[in-house]
Amino acid sequence: MKWLYLPDYGDPVFVTAVDPTDNQGTKPLGTLQKLVKGWVEVVGSPVGDIWVNEEGLYQEGFAPNYEAQALAGSPAPLMGPAVLTGYDPTTGNTMPLDENTVRLLTASLTAQGFSTETVSPDQALAAREEAAALAVA
Repeated sequence: MKWLYLPDYGDPVFVTAVDPTDNQGTKPLGTLQKLVKGWVEVVGSPVGDIWVNEEGLYQEGFAPNYEAQALAGSPAPLMGPAVLTGYDPTTGNTMPLDENTVRLLTASLTAQGFSTETVSPDQALAAREEAAALAVA
């Protein structure tokens, strides 16, 4: 079960998704807030839901996120890290990406030379912070 993490600094990477139906007590909201570094806002896209920081335009240290903006088909800039998730249109729940979407994204990431391994949300955040520090230096 995967989401696609689209950092503003660094490379996109699959992260382990939180499935609201797993009854383990973990809710997607907390993980999404952690990954986007604050309050979340959803931007719809043909591929799934793209979660961004609600105040991303005003956050110091955030960069434009061109990958998220392109996936959303948004003329408005999206700033900071983003997460692409699936959703259940019946319940409105945030879900892992479906297997077909993962397959398509994997092919696209591979063609662009990106890794397709799945990492934990904490590993994804650490990689983003490292890339941000290098970009500022």
